[in-house]
Amino acid sequence: MAASVQSALFSRFPGPQSSSCSSMAAVLPLSVSCQPRKRLIAGFRGFMISKSPVKPATAVSVQRGRRQLRRGAVVCEAQGASTKVAPVTESSWRSQVLEEDLPVLVLFTAPWCGPCRAIYPVVAEIAAENSGKIKFYELNTDENKEIANTYGIRSIPTILFFHSGEKKDVIIGSVPKKTLVASLAKLL
Repeated sequence: MAASVQSALFSRFPGPQSSSCSSMAAVLPLSVSCQPRKRLIAGFRGFMISKSPVKPATAVSVQRGRRQLRRGAVVCEAQGASTKVAPVTESSWRSQVLEEDLPVLVLFTAPWCGPCRAIYPVVAEIAAENSGKIKFYELNTDENKEIANTYGIRSIPTILFFHSGEKKDVIIGSVPKKTLVASLAKLL
């Protein structure tokens, strides 16, 4: 897929055709990063080449002679998506989870975990539906091993439900939405 995106981009912009990201960044007049994202954005389906008019701030212009021609732009399809699952760390654990009056759902995950990426959009959707009633957090087990060990997290994804600072329920693995909703209903 990366090769097809690069070939689509290089066919639209002049310059050397190379598969390395550094040459791609040199050719394209926009910021390109080859580093993998640490978190999957809810609703992200990839990048597309937009042929329709775009806002001037995001438009890619190619200068030929004296006039500038508007070209299609590389557009992220998740531009309007917002993340409803906030990160929590060891330093903020007590204030955000244990001292919270509302019920709390904590998703224990890691960036390399495929099932974690599969369940994240489901948790984000439930977070959007229940904003104000329940707090939703995500904890990276690679960066916060102390908390993962304290609560006996041996596999991910694991979801812990807290109420008044006490662990009330646990779900291990990627589960359907109805299972998460049923566990949340017990807390409310």
